[in-house]
Amino acid sequence: MTQQIQRRILNEWLRERHPLELATRDVRLGPSPIPDAKPGEPTIEEKYAKSGRRFIDCVIIRDDEVLFIEADVVATPKTVGALENYVRLFSQTPELTKHQGKKLRPILLAALIPEDVRAMAKDKGYEYEEFRPAWVDQFVLRR
Repeated sequence: MTQQIQRRILNEWLRERHPLELATRDVRLGPSPIPDAKPGEPTIEEKYAKSGRRFIDCVIIRDDEVLFIEADVVATPKTVGALENYVRLFSQTPELTKHQGKKLRPILLAALIPEDVRAMAKDKGYEYEEFRPAWVDQFVLRR
C-alpha cells in the first residue's frame, strides 16, 4: 500500500511541478551485470545478476541537467541513503553515459520530511521538497 501512495505522490508532484517534461519512472541504475549476454536463454546466475540493479523512482533529463527523484511517504535516513547510492550509481549506468557531463540534481520528495532527514539531505547537497496533498493525511490517519 505504501508503494502505491509513494507513486501517487510522485505522479501528482510531476503533474504539478513538471507537467511538460518527460519523466521516466523506475529507472535501473548501475553497471550492467551481464556484460556479454549470450543469445538464447539466460543462465540462473544471469537472472540473479540482472535483479541486482537498483531502481530510482524517477529521472528527468534536461539539456543541461539530470534530476534524480526519490519519493517516499515519510522520508527517513534510509531514503537519503538510497538516494546517495543512486547518485553513486549514476556514473556507472550505461544507459545514462551520454548524460554524464550534465549536472546531477538529487531530489528527495515526501509528504513529510522530519528535520533530521532534512539536515542529512542538506549536508549531502540534495534538494528536498515536502509535497502533501490532503488525501495523504487521510491515509496516514487510517494507519
